[in-house]
Amino acid sequence: MDNENLDLCGLLEDVRRIKDSIKQNAYLFRQVLYTPASKLVFLIAGAVAAIVPLLYASYLKQYGHYAAIPENVRLWLILIISGGIVFSALGKLSAYHSARRHVSQPSVLKTLARLVSRQALWLYPGMFFTILFFVFLFLVQGNYHFILPTLAIGVGILLSTVGSFISLHDLFFFGSYSWIMGVVSVPFIIQNPRASLLWTSVIFGLGMFVFGVYLLINYRSDKEL
Repeated sequence: MDNENLDLCGLLEDVRRIKDSIKQNAYLFRQVLYTPASKLVFLIAGAVAAIVPLLYASYLKQYGHYAAIPENVRLWLILIISGGIVFSALGKLSAYHSARRHVSQPSVLKTLARLVSRQALWLYPGMFFTILFFVFLFLVQGNYHFILPTLAIGVGILLSTVGSFISLHDLFFFGSYSWIMGVVSVPFIIQNPRASLLWTSVIFGLGMFVFGVYLLINYRSDKEL
């Protein structure tokens, strides 16, 4: 009987530690998501991801193919995309450093170590390299239109998995939207490869922008932090 009580106490202690770990991870990621920098990143990156593909689609319809688009127009579009990527990267770094001041976490590696348990140690890098493999494969084959659903499904599953693992519902629903819409887009893209531009605008552009607006107006989570 004493051994059974000890086993039960040990089990309850393990459950308590798991719950504390989940709360700690969710707290950190909520801090990152709800910083002003992070909200601005989602809004601006979403706007860029929504507008630029539509511009490409318009120019392709006007000129027939990519090489026929005026060089200065292509340059400006590339600069806009590059600027959006750089801004997003800097904004995410700023959001992380801003959030890290509120938690006792000394390094990025230890933050990731808290998220990746032993059971899930190979899950995230495995999924990440699977995404890279298919992106590279489609690039080599010239099937550029399949890169969009690959990224949407892969990144969406990653985000929804992370959101589920740390009980962060905001991230879970955003990731679920991405991979579900990625799956829905496949038959349309197969039928019309150029439709991938429109789906890029819908999945990543509209998705990130709406998510940014949600973070901006969702005052409850700010109070919970």
